Amino acid sequence: MRILLKKTPLIKYYTHQANVANRKDSAMRKQNFHKDEFLHCTGCRKERRFHFKSRPDIKNYLEALNNKCWTCSLWP
Repeated sequence: MRILLKKTPLIKYYTHQANVANRKDSAMRKQNFHKDEFLHCTGCRKERRFHFKSRPDIKNYLEALNNKCWTCSLWP
């Protein structure tokens, strides 16, 4: 016996990629995806978050990652 997926409570967990393009909120879902990286300060040992929203943000993170003595004062 087959039951339609939309008639079951499992539909809220079903996120197959073929169906994402058909949904109206698929564009908003892509914008809500967080691409953040964390890096520790060598001075105070705090964990700092770098947001990956644009190319300059990614460049700032990569420069901090390559710097062995990165401190919070260099954090943008």
